[in-house]
Amino acid sequence: KMSNCADIFNPLKNDKYLGCQIFMFLREPLDRLISEYYFMKDRSDFISLLKPIPQNFSEYVMHRNTRNYVIAFLLGKRIYSDYKVTQEDYELVVNAIEKLDIKIGIYEHLPESLSYIANEFQLSLNKKIENKRVTIKRPQTKEIEAGLVEKVYTYNSFDKLLYDYAFEKFKLLNVKGKQEFEFVGDPLAYALIYAKKYCLLEIVLKDKSFINQNLEFINEFHSFIHDKNITDPSEFIHCYSVTIYNTIKDQTQSMNFESWDVKMNKADSLQKLETLAKIIESKEFISLKRKSLIFNPKLYAHQAKVNFLLKFFKEKFFN
Repeated sequence: KMSNCADIFNPLKNDKYLGCQIFMFLREPLDRLISEYYFMKDRSDFISLLKPIPQNFSEYVMHRNTRNYVIAFLLGKRIYSDYKVTQEDYELVVNAIEKLDIKIGIYEHLPESLSYIANEFQLSLNKKIENKRVTIKRPQTKEIEAGLVEKVYTYNSFDKLLYDYAFEKFKLLNVKGKQEFEFVGDPLAYALIYAKKYCLLEIVLKDKSFINQNLEFINEFHSFIHDKNITDPSEFIHCYSVTIYNTIKDQTQSMNFESWDVKMNKADSLQKLETLAKIIESKEFISLKRKSLIFNPKLYAHQAKVNFLLKFFKEKFFN
């Protein structure tokens, strides 16, 4: 939450960094803000620093404490501080980059950037890089409404200037000895870590009242499913989603689930979680006077057994 790089960009102090090997990575402002919001929104220790707390991406963009804070952070300000970045601040950062010859990588050109940094600093990097902390559910930049995109660039004009400056410098580089990197790992892997602290429905639900009403059920279910020690992210999300779905079906007798059954059966693991959210937020489900869910281990979805049987029959009859 706190920045520790203020001295590097302070012209009265950064002489001590002359000759040091320093590099930084920058990300396109719109893409960074989207990723940041959807990663931070359920982490109360971070998002609670904003007053009032944004309830959606639009409110996050509009909040004065999220504006130009890449530059603010480089200058030593705390994350989400109320510091207002100026043209002079932008120039301080650029002047320090030039003076100290700070190498800059661009997130959108990660393999080339890694090659550049490795060549400049004579580093030997692992060619296989594991995907970690990938945001499980977030919109892409092209899905953001044009008016909101314009506001992102207006409110983050100095961060945009910094990115454009860095990207122009990067395009002029002739990255020699370009290395090939392989980015490995399941993009859903973070679900396993996320679910140890949060309910997976936090990712897909707009209204958290269902979670608040069923905290006892969720806590008991979490203890149960974590004891299963599931290591495959897709399998975990499947078991998680289908178990909650089975519980809702079993304890909501006044609702017809036939059409939802079809959708759940056709969906992959992440789509099952999204479908579950649509059920919970449907007008029909909301209109029901429901009691809190009660966890029943008999309603647990055993995806591992299904996978085993499918593998067995494929090997037995189709190989």
